[in-house]
Amino acid sequence: MVCKECWEPRHESDFFRVKPEDISVPFIAKESDDTSPIQTVTGNQTLVVSGSRVYQYTAALTANVTITLSTSDAKAYDRIQIYRTGTGAYTIDIGGLVTTISALPFFAEVEFNGTSWTLVHLTYLGL
Repeated sequence: MVCKECWEPRHESDFFRVKPEDISVPFIAKESDDTSPIQTVTGNQTLVVSGSRVYQYTAALTANVTITLSTSDAKAYDRIQIYRTGTGAYTIDIGGLVTTISALPFFAEVEFNGTSWTLVHLTYLGL
C-alpha cells in the first residue's frame, strides 16, 4: 500500500503499445544482364543505352573520332559515360554536343531528356 501523499496515477504512456513494423521491401530490382559494365571502344562509334552505359577509349587515337548518340531504346534520364585515357593528338566529337581538346584525357556524361541528348558533365583529367 502507498500513502496518499506518495501515490501517483499511472502515466498514459505506460499503456502505449507499438505495432510490429513490416520491414520487408515491396520488390527486388532485377540484376542487370550486362556482364561488362565498361566497354572499351575504338574509332567512330554509335553508343546505345541498351548495352553498356560506360564507354572508354584507352588506345591511342590515330584520327579524329565522332561519337553518335543513339536515341533508340533511350528513356528520359538515361545517362552514358565516356572516358578517354588513351593518347594521340586527336579530338573526340561527342554527339555534336562538344568536341574535346586534342590529346587530353577526359570524363564526359550525357543525359537523354526524352527527345535528345544533352551534355551534363565534362572534366579534363590530370589538369
